[in-house]
Amino acid sequence: MVNHPITQQHGTGGGNNPGSSQLTRECDTDNDMQSVSKRLKVKDTEQEISPLEYALHSIRLQRLEESPQPIFISPMAKANLQARDDALFPLMEKIQEFLASEREVMLILGDSGAGKSTINRHLEHQLWTGYKQGGSIPLHINLPAIYNPAQDMIEKQLHNLNLSDEHIHELKECRQLILICDGYDESHLTVNLYNANRLNQLGKWQAKMIISCRSQFLGSDYSNRFVPETTDHHKAIRMDLFQEAVIAPFSERQVEDYVEQYVPLEPRIWVTEDYMRMLTTIPNLMDLVRNPFLLTLALEVLPAITKQKKDFSTIRITRVHLYDTFIVHWLNVNKRRLESNTLSADDRIVFDQLLDAGFITMGIDYSTRLASAIFERQDGNPLVQYIHVQDGNTWKAEFFGMDPEVRLLQESAPLTRSGNHF
Repeated sequence: MVNHPITQQHGTGGGNNPGSSQLTRECDTDNDMQSVSKRLKVKDTEQEISPLEYALHSIRLQRLEESPQPIFISPMAKANLQARDDALFPLMEKIQEFLASEREVMLILGDSGAGKSTINRHLEHQLWTGYKQGGSIPLHINLPAIYNPAQDMIEKQLHNLNLSDEHIHELKECRQLILICDGYDESHLTVNLYNANRLNQLGKWQAKMIISCRSQFLGSDYSNRFVPETTDHHKAIRMDLFQEAVIAPFSERQVEDYVEQYVPLEPRIWVTEDYMRMLTTIPNLMDLVRNPFLLTLALEVLPAITKQKKDFSTIRITRVHLYDTFIVHWLNVNKRRLESNTLSADDRIVFDQLLDAGFITMGIDYSTRLASAIFERQDGNPLVQYIHVQDGNTWKAEFFGMDPEVRLLQESAPLTRSGNHF
C-alpha cells in the first residue's frame, strides 16, 4: 500500500514538519466546509486542492490497496483475431499508446483464463500510481456487478465508490475518465456501451474506454458492439476511433517467469526447477498451461499428481483433470483450515457432521449445485449478489444463507467475494 499521510489543521495556522513530505490540509473555519478551498503543502510548495481532489485521493488510496496482483507477467498480443500468431507486441505498451492517441475505444480480447481481469486491475493500479492532480481519472468497472450498464454505468460505479452527487456532477463537467470495463462477456451484453452511454458527446462524460471480452463470446462480425458511431442521423461507425488487441498465449519464457513469481508466495516443497521439469516432461502439459489460469491450476496440483510416480512421460493431464484435481486440492486445504481453526460450538458440530458425510464430497456437491443454479437462474452470469434481508427467501439462500452448513461450505468453495457479490 502507498502511504500518503494527511494532517488536518483547523484555523489559520499550518504546522510544517521539517524534512518530511507530509500533506497539510488547512480549513478556513469562516467558510462552509463544502465550498472552502483546501491547500496542500508539499516541501514548502503550496497549491490549491479542491474538495473533489480530496475525495479522489481517498478513492486512489483504496484502489491502490485493492488492485495489486501477487503475480503479473506483462502479456504479448496481436492486432486482431485475423493477425498472424507471430506478429506480437507488448500489450501494456500498446495500451499506453492508445491512451496518448486520439482513439476512444480499445477492445482487449482473450480466451478464458488468458488474464484479462488481471491486466485490467494491473492497468488501474498503474494509472492510479501515476495520477496527478487534474489528470485523467481511471475508473475500473466490473460490468457483471453493474445493473444495466447500458444506462448511466459511470454514475452507478462512482456511487459504488461513495462519491457524492456534487462531486460526480463536477467530474462530468470538467474531467476526463479512463474507463476500464471488465467482463463484457460475463454480463451477456450485446449493446455498444460507448454509444449507449453517449460518451464524448456534448454535455456528457468525456472518456476513453478500454473494454475486455472473451474471444469465444463474439461472432465473426462484432465491431458494431464496440466501435463508436457518429451522433448525426447517419450513425456511421468511426473505425479511426477504435483499436483492438488479442492476448497471446504465454511463451515458455513467460511460463518460467510466472513460476519464479509463484514459488516465493508461500512455503512450498518444490522450487522453480522442479515445476519447470514437470511442465516440460509431462506430455503436452506445457501447451495446456500457456494461460495464467490453467498454469496456476497446474502449479497447485502438480506435486500431488506426480507423487510416487517414476516415469513422468506416462502421465496424461487434460484440462478437465486439472479442474477436478484443483477442486479436490482446494477443498482439502480448506478442510485442514477448519480443522485447525477455533470454531464456535455450533459450527464445530456442523463441521463434524460434514466430516462424517465426507467433506470433499459435500464440497463438490455444493459447487456443482451452485454452478447449475447460476446457469439456470442467471443465464450463466457468474456473479451472484446476496443480501440476506432481501434474498433470504430466494434460491440464493441455499448457497449463501446464514445456515451454518451453508456458510461453512460457501467459505470453503472456490469463490471470490467483494462485499455482497460472490
